[in-house]
Amino acid sequence: RVSMRVSLVGRATYVVRLPSLASSNIQRLAGWVITKTDVLPTLVVVNSFDRQVSSNFVVYEKDVEQVNVILKDLVASLNTYVSKEFLFFVRFIAGAEIDE
Repeated sequence: RVSMRVSLVGRATYVVRLPSLASSNIQRLAGWVITKTDVLPTLVVVNSFDRQVSSNFVVYEKDVEQVNVILKDLVASLNTYVSKEFLFFVRFIAGAEIDE
C-alpha cells in the first residue's frame, strides 16, 4: 500500500506525491503541513506539477481540521495526476507579510 511521499526539492519547497485523493491521504497531508509550519502565520503555496495552476492559503493557527478542509478542495483543483499519483509542489513562506 502506497502512502504519501514527500521530497525536499528546494528551500522550504517539497514535491508531494499522493496515491489518491482519499480523505485519509488529505488528512495525512494536512497533518504534514501543520508539522512543517513552525512560524505563524505561514503562507503555504501549492503548485501543480506542470506549474500551470497555483494556489495558496495562510495557516494562522495549528488547526489540522481547518487545513484539511482547505486542502481537500485545493488539491482536487490542481488536477495533476501523473503516472498513477497526484504530484504537486508545496512551498512554505514563514511569517510572511500577508496582505488581507
